Amino acid sequence: MKRFKSLTICLITIFIFASCSLTRDDLPEEPDKETVTEDEENSVSKKDKDKDEKHKKKKAELSDDLNDYTFGLCGDVYSLPTTLDVFEERGWEVKESFDMPEYVKGDDYELVYLTRGDDQIIVYMVNKSGDIRKTEECKVGGICVYDHDLEDANDFRIARKITLNSTAEDIINAFGEPDQSMVTETSTFYRYGESAENYTTIDIYTDIVDSASKKIEIWNIVKEDSDRTKTGEEVPEYLSKYTAPDEMGDITEPIVEIDGKLYSIPCPVKELIDDGWKIVMSNGSVPAKNTSNIDMEKDGKTLTLEIYNDAEYQTTEENCVVTMLMVMNIGEDFPVADIRFANDISIETEWSEDVDAFLKDSGFTCDEFDTTITYSYYTSHIDTYVTIDFDVKSGKCEYIFLSNKDIQYN
Repeated sequence: MKRFKSLTICLITIFIFASCSLTRDDLPEEPDKETVTEDEENSVSKKDKDKDEKHKKKKAELSDDLNDYTFGLCGDVYSLPTTLDVFEERGWEVKESFDMPEYVKGDDYELVYLTRGDDQIIVYMVNKSGDIRKTEECKVGGICVYDHDLEDANDFRIARKITLNSTAEDIINAFGEPDQSMVTETSTFYRYGESAENYTTIDIYTDIVDSASKKIEIWNIVKEDSDRTKTGEEVPEYLSKYTAPDEMGDITEPIVEIDGKLYSIPCPVKELIDDGWKIVMSNGSVPAKNTSNIDMEKDGKTLTLEIYNDAEYQTTEENCVVTMLMVMNIGEDFPVADIRFANDISIETEWSEDVDAFLKDSGFTCDEFDTTITYSYYTSHIDTYVTIDFDVKSGKCEYIFLSNKDIQYN
């Protein structure tokens, strides 16, 4: 991910992005599809077909090198990345009770459950293009296997004869000290591979009590020529249906006043641009059906936002909607936007019994910690989440967070 210079964007990463999501920002600049000639397109297509045929026809051998990303499963050997039909040809099928997603978001992945007899595995269907892609057309970039999902845990094996029954000592002896590790009450986590750079990892969880491997996860995501994506500049039609609110409403509604103007979240990024806000920090184009984060600035004050692209193609930030905003009171050196909620609640609000009563009467829950009092509100039917923090000692508002991902423009 591109390094943001502003402190606020670092903080948003801590608060918001707990999930793994594939990032595309470390990748080099890519040429637009429109600049590719027909012969080049045919060449690219032939290369991808040749790769697919190679996956299908090659009798893979189980390598002793983790970086070859091979594994043995129920008598067959596979190499990642591969395709779903390679598994299907060997008797694996999508689990009957599992509703496989129709498509995979741009620059993202979806998990799919496969079964063969009483055995079950999880494969990760990876889309490294910026546009949506049908799930079955994506590459299998990862696999996850639990010992309890196989009749015989030894039926899944990786390099150097490591299986789901191997001990922690076996793993260290085979591969040496891991690149990352973590010990909890129930497991020890080993990771071999620098996933932050190339998304290739092998995760091994071992039960501390009997030191038996419980889960092995392998990733090898490879960006191919067919993943090159042109950023579409066409404005999605739904954005034109947005209507700005004419009154504040209840504090549990996703309506805020920013710099004197009311917005209903999610609102088009273009609305803020038209009102004088400028994008000053960003990740560039936003993949289809996916999110990104930006900083906007006006009159020396900043807004930290998460934006979402609801289109089926990769597009510009201006063609997205704001789904989350946050503001933090971190000192005069970092002036923030004037964001206000109902009852004039803002980053300048100080805690009082009246404020406490208002928030609780409005449906907020209250959690008191050593240094912070946190008020939270969530409603699932419109997917709205609001958090307001006050410092216990000074009573000053420290943090305001609003998220709403439900786009319902009439």
